[in-house]
Amino acid sequence: QLQRPILPFIARVQDTSTASRAMAGAMHKYQQAILLALALYPLVVPADECPVGATPFPSELEGNTVKYADLFDITYHDTYKVIKYSPTMSVYGAFHSAVSKRGQSIPEIVLYQCGTPKPEFADTGVSTSGARYFEIPLRRATLPWGGPLPFFELLSVTEYIYAMDLTYISSACGQLMEECVPSIHLSQYDSNYSEMASNNSVVFTDSSGTGWTDTEWDVEFQVSLDPGILNRAEWISYVAAFFNLESKASEIFSAMRADYNALKALAQQLSEQEDRTPKVMWASFKAETCSNPDTDCDGVQGWIQVEGSWCHCGDIW
Repeated sequence: QLQRPILPFIARVQDTSTASRAMAGAMHKYQQAILLALALYPLVVPADECPVGATPFPSELEGNTVKYADLFDITYHDTYKVIKYSPTMSVYGAFHSAVSKRGQSIPEIVLYQCGTPKPEFADTGVSTSGARYFEIPLRRATLPWGGPLPFFELLSVTEYIYAMDLTYISSACGQLMEECVPSIHLSQYDSNYSEMASNNSVVFTDSSGTGWTDTEWDVEFQVSLDPGILNRAEWISYVAAFFNLESKASEIFSAMRADYNALKALAQQLSEQEDRTPKVMWASFKAETCSNPDTDCDGVQGWIQVEGSWCHCGDIW
């Protein structure tokens, strides 16, 4: 996503065989200076321009394309798309970090193609003055929790993850990212979290305010609240919309739906056979995480806050 407009010029200079040795030596030093400057100060594409190779807008899509997810839908227009949350099911949670948001409806999101005019309130499909606007394809994303990560991995867009809270990430690829770029780990409890997380980066929070930065960069990824297996699987379309990867998301979702329906059919067959009724056992375990449980917990079992950070008292099955 970085422009290198001077490199063709450098290449032409290197092919100039008729220049004198003095001129060639001077130009060689000039090339080195330019390359060093490019390395230290990359020329970032301005926000209102499309980077070279930017994924084009899916102009073939029309209307609402979401079929299973209940908490959002997406409508498509000439150069922008609108993500609307369910007015009855999508609200800020009762424990949201911002008390004033609790129980309130979540405003829509407008994604407009780079290099095109930013839509305005009252444009087709934009129904509220409180809409949030983001230029796409997305160039930076912050994941303060693990919910969006599998969809980023399925769509092969993890390279755009600018920061991520890896505290509870079990994904091998996610953990490897920290090995390659240690600075990618950013805890929502860090003192400078909001400033760092929202640094020109869309923050994929949830309806409870996990990793909420209180900036214009927050969006609500409510996959864990959508009531159904395929409902949640279709949240891949939500992530894909930020990258213009709807076609790829459709293929992936179709494969997941086929696998799910095949497994469902097999379970149905087994349930109809005598002595073959499937049984499922659910178990969960939460280990103690408080560093000084004797003093911090004092007989308490469950989550507590110690010096601004949360920890868990006692082991619970």
